[in-house]
Amino acid sequence: MFSGLKKSAAVVFLVAVLGFPAAASAGPWMVENQTGRPLCQLYLSPAGANRWGEDLLAGRCLAPGRRQAFDRAPDPGPHDLLVIFEDGGSRTYFGPDPAVWPHLVLHETEAELFEWDPAATGSRPLF
Repeated sequence: MFSGLKKSAAVVFLVAVLGFPAAASAGPWMVENQTGRPLCQLYLSPAGANRWGEDLLAGRCLAPGRRQAFDRAPDPGPHDLLVIFEDGGSRTYFGPDPAVWPHLVLHETEAELFEWDPAATGSRPLF
């Protein structure tokens, strides 16, 4: 089984070196909060750009165990996600591409990447 660090390294390798998977969709994507803390701000930036833009949650908090769907994925390519919790703590997740793996499950130490079809029930894990 992959540890969090090994899983993150595998994702970065697949995206950066192999370009896997090749096809990307600009369709809907979803964030699921499994951190155990309310998540009150969510920002996206192209990987390494450190330009966060606007809060995607627009002032709403995402309780632990809850999901938030977004209508359209950002431009294809790896992105960094910055989350700010209700208690003021923050966490940055490096490298997921919401256009390729549109179901991002956020944990305290890592993000799991899943394929997601909003018309179907459930998601399919990447690993």
